[in-house]
Amino acid sequence: MRERSLRCLSLSFAGIAASFVLAAPAFAQQPPTLPPPLPPDQPQQPPPQPYQPPQQPQQPQQYQPQPQYQAPPPVTYAPPPPPVLYNEPPKYTHAPKFSLWVGGRLGIIGYGGNFYTNEQACPAGSSQSNCQQPETTGNFVGNGLGLEVDIGARLAKRYIPYVALELAGMPAGHRFEGGNAKASTSFFGIGFRYLGGDVDNVAFASDLSFGVRTVQVTQGSEQYQMKAIEILRLGLGAEIRISTLFTLSPMFTLSGGVMNDTAGSITYSQAGSGDGLTHPRYQNGAQIGDQRGYTVVSLACGAHFDLFGK
Repeated sequence: MRERSLRCLSLSFAGIAASFVLAAPAFAQQPPTLPPPLPPDQPQQPPPQPYQPPQQPQQPQQYQPQPQYQAPPPVTYAPPPPPVLYNEPPKYTHAPKFSLWVGGRLGIIGYGGNFYTNEQACPAGSSQSNCQQPETTGNFVGNGLGLEVDIGARLAKRYIPYVALELAGMPAGHRFEGGNAKASTSFFGIGFRYLGGDVDNVAFASDLSFGVRTVQVTQGSEQYQMKAIEILRLGLGAEIRISTLFTLSPMFTLSGGVMNDTAGSITYSQAGSGDGLTHPRYQNGAQIGDQRGYTVVSLACGAHFDLFGK
């Protein structure tokens, strides 16, 4: 079988070789085939030119008048403004919220009413009560000039607790006419002032205080003194703020009480002894009996400073 296959393959190669031998003379007799001739060269054309519009015939130039320029008007400048003068605004006056309140009051002070009741010898057939005479304040002191010194604190602008000392010098009363006696009074106490309204300008001022009042008469080496506790001293007025730390305060003050204690003794003058009394009924530390009420009236103007005010 293998041999048969090799025989068939050899016969096939022999047939192919005989075919090439027979075809070789035919290829040798044919002339070689030449390629077709090339076309003649075409003339090169110029590149396309861009389109140009037809030219218009030139016209002769016409004269055009030159513009005439006018000189600009002169520049005028406004005059400079007047110099500005700076005026410092006025400082606002106001009451400080907290401060040390210090100052005083000066005014007229007067006494009225009675201190106690005197006893006198009665004629036969008269009752003792009809013979009693009141010892008026005018028998010891007259009207005079009073000075008060105040020290306190301003709280929240309107509230002022303070301590006050009032001293007043005045002529001696009727019991000492024709003599060289001198009289004086004093008041020492604590008070509270309230301001209503506009405290930065003008405010209404009300004043309440209480303390110890003393009436004293001196004649040579003799000295007589009466004391009382004043429960109520009422003042009404105004507080006018001049600056942040300074105020003026006109005020009317009314107070009263009864005398209780005495100290020392004094002799009445001859002109003052027309009723036969030569000495005060209560003296040398005796407690005053048959008490009567007295009043004290004062019209003064105060000036106070708000030190360290904020």
